[in-house]
Amino acid sequence: MIKVFWRSEDAPRGAGVIGSCGGQPPLHLTEAPDCRLCGTPMPYFFTLDVSGVLPGRHLSLFYCVSCTGSTVPTFPETPVSRPISAAEARSLQTDYRLYLHGPEHPQMEVASPLVETPVYGKASRADAYGGSKIGGTPTKYWGEADGNIHRLLLQIRALDDVVFPRRPGTPRQQAYKLLSDDPEFHDAEHYRLVNGIPIYIFATHDEESAFLVTGRF
Repeated sequence: MIKVFWRSEDAPRGAGVIGSCGGQPPLHLTEAPDCRLCGTPMPYFFTLDVSGVLPGRHLSLFYCVSCTGSTVPTFPETPVSRPISAAEARSLQTDYRLYLHGPEHPQMEVASPLVETPVYGKASRADAYGGSKIGGTPTKYWGEADGNIHRLLLQIRALDDVVFPRRPGTPRQQAYKLLSDDPEFHDAEHYRLVNGIPIYIFATHDEESAFLVTGRF
């Protein structure tokens, strides 16, 4: 299991760089994927080395900031207790897109609106660690008690308060509420994923793709 630290000031001694946010996506793509809900090209958020779970693989995320925050990612009908294939996972990725790939080189001409920053990680035997992590057991939801048969690629917990600084002159995140009684999100300088609630990303059963669920729904 790898503990993930999104800010350099949070990384403990001995932590190494395991990925990055913003910049050029390290993918063989010529353009950003479009959101299937609003049709807008989705910004690239981050790439992380998940080779501790799937040898030789990296995980990259694109996420829509034009219509997300007031939408909930589409989950598999039974998210974790039966085999989820790459084809099913890809069909569910409407307002986000996940890629599992090797250590490729950037080929996209469009840079991410996020400020380019490194992401740090440190190996740990604390399987039940409650913060952001790669591998191990999900802290609260979608674990073995839920019949989970998929490998955890990334957990982002609300307590980490993960925000992604955007570059000046780039679009603000447009929608901020999931439910009517949620507080408004007024942060103009950062992006958030699914309104800052806990996120769990799993490898599909065939280990060819990934899917996302949250700890709220």
